Amino acid sequence: MGSDNAVSGVVGVVFMVAIVIMLAVGVYAYSNGMLRFSKATVDISYNVDKVTNSIIIVKGSSSYKYADGTTPNLVFKDESGNEYYVQADLSIGTGTSNLRQTTISGGDMITGFNEGITYTMVWKPTNQVLGTIKF
Repeated sequence: MGSDNAVSGVVGVVFMVAIVIMLAVGVYAYSNGMLRFSKATVDISYNVDKVTNSIIIVKGSSSYKYADGTTPNLVFKDESGNEYYVQADLSIGTGTSNLRQTTISGGDMITGFNEGITYTMVWKPTNQVLGTIKF
């Protein structure tokens, strides 16, 4: 005669329901932004100079770079979806071989915007929209 040392079916069902509830709470918290796994938001302040068709950075940060190697971080998109990147001379262009890789600093003037065009400024690593500018 052997002994039955198994967990009863009721206890097994209770454990399974508890696991499902914990998973549901985790998914709910993640989807509503209670759990943050993304990078911090970027805080860059700027002024628009419509006389010179340029953007003047008021406040940047030493933790933000215009680009990392040939990967642009700060991107400007026009109404057609074309992307423009900050070049080494602080003008915007479409090429990635000459990107400005230094930090975004107050006093930087980004030039080369076309008059009559609306640009959306995007922080590419997190797809955060920083602003929309019409020149």
